[in-house]
Amino acid sequence: MEDIAGLLLRRILATSLAEEVSEQSDKPDGKINAAEPLIPVLVGTIHRLRPGPMVLAVPTEAAALSADIGCFLPGEVFHLPAAGPAGDLFRPYEETVGRRLEASRALRAGGIVVAGIEALMGGMAGDLPRGWPLVIEVGGGLDLEGAMGLLTEGGYEREYAVEGWGRFALRGGILDIFPSTSERPIRVELEGDTVASLREFNVVTQRSSESIGRIELLPATDLARSEPALPDGTCVAAVNPGLIEARAAGFREDARPDGPHEP
Repeated sequence: MEDIAGLLLRRILATSLAEEVSEQSDKPDGKINAAEPLIPVLVGTIHRLRPGPMVLAVPTEAAALSADIGCFLPGEVFHLPAAGPAGDLFRPYEETVGRRLEASRALRAGGIVVAGIEALMGGMAGDLPRGWPLVIEVGGGLDLEGAMGLLTEGGYEREYAVEGWGRFALRGGILDIFPSTSERPIRVELEGDTVASLREFNVVTQRSSESIGRIELLPATDLARSEPALPDGTCVAAVNPGLIEARAAGFREDARPDGPHEP
């Protein structure tokens, strides 16, 4: 059965609406009026008309909107989480670092990144450093010492048992890693230098569950040495820019070192 979202997008691209969208998206100050439920397909239309990196700034519900747009452009849309709590842009949430790097990587590959207020204030994550992503696949070889060294350099912490994001543990021929982009940790079973199996496991019970064939690991910290810039040719769009600016002003005030000031 043909994908309904994909069919709808193709139908819209063949209408006069696509011409209007194309004309407005080519203008630096272009403006398109649309009801909120139409935003996902509208973004999909823009991206099909002018392929390449795109940043969509939104005042609220960035993660949900990212998922909705992804229905029309599977695998091309990523949510950029906030850099850190309450404006602490230099101490990111551990569980968001990997997803921020993943979104930045996707943008540089021509994908779409959806960002809310806090994420916009924190900026993009940097490029992946040399050696990343760390790819592990069943049947492939793995230099255990080299992999653990790379994990450590990438911000992962070695522990006796993995209990949270950005941790790894080694017991005999078993390497447990909690990837910075995953909801569950993975267990790598080795036979010599060969990966015999890859499985997700439960942190509490330590029982292995779903088997996987391959995984790409990203760092658990942003190793960029300078403020990353948007890729050349990035299309930047905003949903309700007036509301974004108002909420950004409030965010900046709340994030002041001495807190918000009384009027």
